[in-house]
Amino acid sequence: NGLNLQVREGEILGIAGVDGNGQSELVEILTGLMKAESGSITVDGNDIFNKTPREAMDAGVSCIPEDRQKHGLVMDFTVDENMILQNFARPEFSKHGILKRDSIHKFTSELIEKFDIRPRGCNNRLARQLSGGNQQKVIIAREVTNDKDLLIAMNPTRGLDVGAIEFVHKYLVEQRNKGRAVLLV
Repeated sequence: NGLNLQVREGEILGIAGVDGNGQSELVEILTGLMKAESGSITVDGNDIFNKTPREAMDAGVSCIPEDRQKHGLVMDFTVDENMILQNFARPEFSKHGILKRDSIHKFTSELIEKFDIRPRGCNNRLARQLSGGNQQKVIIAREVTNDKDLLIAMNPTRGLDVGAIEFVHKYLVEQRNKGRAVLLV
């Protein structure tokens, strides 16, 4: 009720609270997964109030979701396929609806190396075959390379070990340093 937030480029805005106090619903509204009763949401001057998830993404919103297995990955898709979930139609990944597997594999291999996703060469493994920390790294790699203006991170370190937590924090700060707005819940 009466919530008013402004997340500026080059900053991390944090929201904290007890589970069940509306943080999940806020993120779902911002990303188009849930409809709001009233209000307004703008990203770079574009109205995204009650728009679809695709419209929110197209307007510049990227999200590391709260539940990596339910909302972040398609568990029966390969790492290659999960890396391009939102971008499969880009010309470098498909032509006339046919996926360019070699280009996708090369793109994903570079991200596996950069984001230290293990085991190396896991491009063709199903997402469900990776550890929770490596599943999270797949999501982070995909979302931060989308180059969106706003990155929403909902409990991005939940269930991760200390090394993986440090990894997540490093990439959130890197996004801020690149001039992106980060909403950390």
